Amino acid sequence: MLSESERKDFEDKGFFLRPAFANSTTFRTMLADVVAICRAADGAGLHEGSLIMPENNLSERTASSAEKRVSKIFRLHRRPVFRSFIEDPRLLGLVSELLGSRVDCFLSQFIFKNPG
Repeated sequence: MLSESERKDFEDKGFFLRPAFANSTTFRTMLADVVAICRAADGAGLHEGSLIMPENNLSERTASSAEKRVSKIFRLHRRPVFRSFIEDPRLLGLVSELLGSRVDCFLSQFIFKNPG
């Protein structure tokens, strides 16, 4: 259930923050999954249905690992850890409260914040 301040933030800013909504295990598993995608693809634009976008600012540099050369990864919502997260009843409850019960995840992305 949304608090009044969360609802107000959503109405005023278009978003709200709920610290520690996902536990650290979920975060670590998501991060490990996207790092594994980067390393398996190693410069290719696709891997197992996920679209990998290079970090253009770093295109001329060499990086120690593949994930340091990636900007974003799209189409993650069918991967197990991400699917479990988007199907979490707590998340669905919040989203449904804001948008109604007819929701669908049609785009997902992980954004790396690499220097450059």
